[in-house]
Amino acid sequence: VFEEKDFYIEYTTKEKEATEIAKRYAKSGIQMCIYACGGDGTLHEVVNGIIGYKNVSLGIIPIGTGNDFIKSLSKHYKKSDFLNIENYLEAVFEPCDLLKIDQEYSLNTVSIGFDVRIAEGVSKFRKLIKNGNTIPYLLSLLTSIARSLGFELNVLLDGVAGGVKEYSFVVAGNGKYYGGGF
Repeated sequence: VFEEKDFYIEYTTKEKEATEIAKRYAKSGIQMCIYACGGDGTLHEVVNGIIGYKNVSLGIIPIGTGNDFIKSLSKHYKKSDFLNIENYLEAVFEPCDLLKIDQEYSLNTVSIGFDVRIAEGVSKFRKLIKNGNTIPYLLSLLTSIARSLGFELNVLLDGVAGGVKEYSFVVAGNGKYYGGGF
């Protein structure tokens, strides 16, 4: 589809590598689109690599496990629209808000607590079970439930402290979906 265009395919092998690759291309100053081919984690990394660079737009090819962010766009698009590469020849680009926590940005959600524990477990189980689809999620969910569900947090929102309370998890959302359907 892109044989008449200049393009490069870069593969990642470790965490945060997509951020490094995206930033390297963005720093060139050349007008371009970087396509994040993966799930929400890959999308998150690419966003953090291109933030602040006006010469870069972001394309999403959702081939990850959850792909929650594109579900928020489902009013106009279906997943199959994103997977049809020919659609990118006449792509429509739209501005999008971002969430910022410290020096990191998120396109979809930011969370702390039980769901983060599950995500950390998924990473560990994926190393043991290749091509396991949702099996690593289920195993991580089961092992996480076996531990305490509560976390003591002092939530500070827009400068107002809520006091130390026990939470299972706290989520700030930019999109409508998160957690891969869980």
